[in-house]
Amino acid sequence: MMSALTAGQVWGRDKPRLSVIGLGKLGSPMAAVFATKGFEVVGVDLNRHFVDALNEGRAPVDEPQLQQYIDSGRARLRATVDMADAILATDITFIIVPTPSNSLGLFSNRFVINGVRAIG
Repeated sequence: MMSALTAGQVWGRDKPRLSVIGLGKLGSPMAAVFATKGFEVVGVDLNRHFVDALNEGRAPVDEPQLQQYIDSGRARLRATVDMADAILATDITFIIVPTPSNSLGLFSNRFVINGVRAIG
C-alpha cells in the first residue's frame, strides 16, 4: 500500500521555503507569522523602506503584534527588492499586493499581474 508523501519527502526538508511579494499591511504580518511557525521566508517589496526595516528586525508597518512576530521569527525572515532572488530561493510564492480602485471604481489587478509576470 502506498502512503501519502510528507512535505519533507517532497521538498527534502521539514517545511517548504516561502516568499511573500508585498510587505505592506497584509504581507508583512503574513511573512512574520510564517517565520514564527518555522518556515524560512523571503519577503519582497519595491519599497526599500519596508525591506530595510524588516531586515533590521523592525516592523515596516503599524499592525497589532507584528513586531512580536518579527522578533520571534527573525532568524527565518529576510527581505529583498530582488524578485528573482526571492522566487528562486523559495518553493512557494504568495502575492499580497494592493488592489486599488481604478478610474471606473473597479479593483485594479495591475500589481497582481506585475507579480505574476515576475514569477513567470
